[in-house]
Amino acid sequence: MRTMILALLLSIASTHSLAMQAPAAEEAVVELDGVCIAPDAYASWLLLTHGERLARVYGAEQVAVERAARAVGVELSQEELSAQVQRDFDERIQHAFFGNLDEWRAEFARTGRTEAGARRQREIEARPHLLARKMASIGRVVPEHKIVREWERLHGKLGRRYELSMSFYLAEVRSSAQSDTEARKQAQEEAWSKSKARALAARARIAAGEDFGKVARETSEDPDTRDGRGVPSSFRDEGWPKGFHDELAKLAVGELSQPLQGKGGWWLVKVRAVQATELEAARPAIVAMLAEKGPEPDEVGAILEPLHVNTKVEVLPQMWQAPSKGEQGGGDLPVMLVDGEPVGRAEYARFLLYWQGETALTRFVEDWAVERKAAAAGVSVTEAEVRARVDEHIETMIDEGFKRQREGWLAFLRRANRTEESFRASLAERWRIDLLAEKLMLRERVVDERALRERYIAAYGDEGERFEVAWIVRRIKGSLPAGEPSREAVEAELARASEAARIELAALLARATAGESFADLAREASEDLATREAGGRRPGRFRADSVPQALADAVLGQPVGGTTAALSYGSAWVAFHVLERRKVSFEEAKAELAEELRTERPFLTDIGSYRNTLAREVEVRIKPGMAR
Repeated sequence: MRTMILALLLSIASTHSLAMQAPAAEEAVVELDGVCIAPDAYASWLLLTHGERLARVYGAEQVAVERAARAVGVELSQEELSAQVQRDFDERIQHAFFGNLDEWRAEFARTGRTEAGARRQREIEARPHLLARKMASIGRVVPEHKIVREWERLHGKLGRRYELSMSFYLAEVRSSAQSDTEARKQAQEEAWSKSKARALAARARIAAGEDFGKVARETSEDPDTRDGRGVPSSFRDEGWPKGFHDELAKLAVGELSQPLQGKGGWWLVKVRAVQATELEAARPAIVAMLAEKGPEPDEVGAILEPLHVNTKVEVLPQMWQAPSKGEQGGGDLPVMLVDGEPVGRAEYARFLLYWQGETALTRFVEDWAVERKAAAAGVSVTEAEVRARVDEHIETMIDEGFKRQREGWLAFLRRANRTEESFRASLAERWRIDLLAEKLMLRERVVDERALRERYIAAYGDEGERFEVAWIVRRIKGSLPAGEPSREAVEAELARASEAARIELAALLARATAGESFADLAREASEDLATREAGGRRPGRFRADSVPQALADAVLGQPVGGTTAALSYGSAWVAFHVLERRKVSFEEAKAELAEELRTERPFLTDIGSYRNTLAREVEVRIKPGMAR
């Protein structure tokens, strides 16, 4: 199955990689250095690179919502959709660009977008939400909690708007960061008690007849109310603790409160005036306003969430097969099943083109630029090379991300509604391009004297010594407990499998110590296929810079004939046996080092920079076909 998918991918790649069969300019989606890219070619690339990953988004947010809307007779016209998108754009222009239409359009130029493409993308995103909003409107009764919310928003907490005099007394807690829990608790209690005592003292002065403003000016520990002689610059309903507004509601006009706790201290409050609006009096106007406004995001979410959760999306192998009639003519070829119903290739390709066409263009330009340069240089990659790199990528992911548990990785894929085959397919196209870039970088790499001398010191050290080694490898092989195991259970199984591999290797090393040949033991039991038949001998010299420091130190500390203890290395336990140590001059090592430098893989970050550099040299013009 893996081989078949990779073969399909490479055959498709040969069609879209020379997406240079120029269509008519008005039909093209983009023009790259004067070369017009046809919609079919770009849609094919989008299916390869984005199709599987976004299939669930399409199935759950587009297909399922459209199906649910049809079931209840809900329709959405293009005029309604366009009007909503325009409202969204108008709001962004007003808030982000202060109403300047030219600056809004200039942003498209800066980001490599077009207004038409942005409209198409926004239509794709807005349509399911507008349909869900219409569905939520059917038989809608305005929720009571929203009526209460609007009542308090318009008329104050509990329907009361206040004019207040206020004075504040801070509960400042001073305790060492090193204090224990009991000491901190005691310090807090003392701080609150002292601040309340200050509030009560101030209250006694006011109750005895002193002016509230005078007392606040002399005692308030809040700059706003102190400077305002007890009158806050504003009183906001938000941020007060539970019960604060209940106590306010109990006060008559002119009445002075007891100290009220809130916002870090105690408050004295005197009601100067209050405007009370009963809920029932305000209800009709609020209900009419909310009914006209329509369902809110949480109500729309209540429609969408079950569809997102319950919709089953299955990607079919045809996602990676080249259509016989091009993307737009391949609608009879299903690429996924949504709750068992097929979705045609052309339908899904159009969705990807309109939703991701402009935002994914940067990566497409990179791929196109790499392929163009590779074709000019006669550089290509084989199916076997792509498959090997995909295998390596997945093994590294399992080792580093899933603690060497393949079953854990497969369970992760199942939770994401993916399969191993689909995951491999999604990797294959990216690695095909990265391998082309890698080969181009190696061809262009310059190996000079300085680089050679730096490599010599790194490889042979100041003493210029070469090590030849053999090794025995015993891989860690575990299996996940049945069902949905806990993290502790997975870690326990990993520890068990690791200890089993270590014991196996220790037994082999005991036999070597007893006199058996290390090479014979490697041929018998090493699980590194590349070196087993050679008695574990690793090709070339031992490179200390290619293994963790602990392993390098263990090997470099051995004499000829010496063997290290069992060492943990990635997903295995290994032991090294030193076959030869000898002095090597720079001139002797020069040719080998030069070959290593010429063939050593670039880092992925360097490949990314190389791709980006090639893409920046391409003149890109988005054409009308992108949003048609």
